[in-house]
Amino acid sequence: MNVDDFELEYIRIKEIASNGNIEYIRCDKSMISSEDLSKLNQAGTHIITINYKDYSEEVTIILVNKPFITYTYELDLSSIKNEI
Repeated sequence: MNVDDFELEYIRIKEIASNGNIEYIRCDKSMISSEDLSKLNQAGTHIITINYKDYSEEVTIILVNKPFITYTYELDLSSIKNEI
C-alpha cells in the first residue's frame, strides 16, 4: 500500500460473539504502540502488533512510495471464544 494512502482504519477486526453475531471493529491508534505507529510513516515491510481487548496479533504491513492498490485487512478472531 502507498505510504500516503495508508490509514489504520483499513485494518478491521472481525469478532464473533458466543451467540454467533459478527461485529467488525476498525483499528485505531489506541490499538497499537506509538513505536509501531511511527513505523507506518515510512516505506518498508513492518510488523506491528494490534491489541484488542485481551488479545494481540502481529500483522505484516508493506508500505511503498508509489501508487498501489488499497485493500482492507481483516483480523479474524473467530477461533477465540469471547462474549461481547
